[in-house]
Amino acid sequence: MVDSEGFKGTTGHAGVEAFDRRLWRYSKVQVASHQFCSQPNDWSCGPAVVTMVCRAVGAGEQDPIVGDRCSADQAGLIPEVVLRFCESTVSLGTSNPSLVQALRLLLPTKTIISGNCLGSASPPPPEQRLPALLQEYSIVVINFIDAEDGVGHFSIVQGVGPEGLLLCDPARGPAEFLAWQAFDWRSGFSEPVQQQWYVALR
Repeated sequence: MVDSEGFKGTTGHAGVEAFDRRLWRYSKVQVASHQFCSQPNDWSCGPAVVTMVCRAVGAGEQDPIVGDRCSADQAGLIPEVVLRFCESTVSLGTSNPSLVQALRLLLPTKTIISGNCLGSASPPPPEQRLPALLQEYSIVVINFIDAEDGVGHFSIVQGVGPEGLLLCDPARGPAEFLAWQAFDWRSGFSEPVQQQWYVALR
């Protein structure tokens, strides 16, 4: 469970330390600081997120794929097998289906669910949808439009509250705050564009 300590070092909001933590809902499985993996370039957010999910859910210390995930020299690196399973490219990054496929290949014993609001005339607002997902699943990955470059970006939802989201973001750090008004929950890696796309583990 993330408490006030989880907001230390957050960016994007000057008054984040004043938030009422009692009004926030947090992910059942948190990505610890030593499990964080940053993306080394602008197209590898998907593999970095998959790596962190595997570490957070405990693929096993002796797992041949991510068993070295906590060693000091490997903690920030994306395993080669994750890059291969994600089928990421410089031009397109990682597609939603490829990210789901990678998680299913790497975590065969986990129940992995993906969904979106495609075809829904009136999808629930993110402020309602994300807390419900965090309540139902152990860890939730989303694909949204990055306000800085206008393209799709994968991130892990650590918590949500009245003010916005707390993300474990491979581009910005393990505790990135994003206000609701800056959150554009549209998938940037699919045609047609998918509203409120997510993949979650139960």
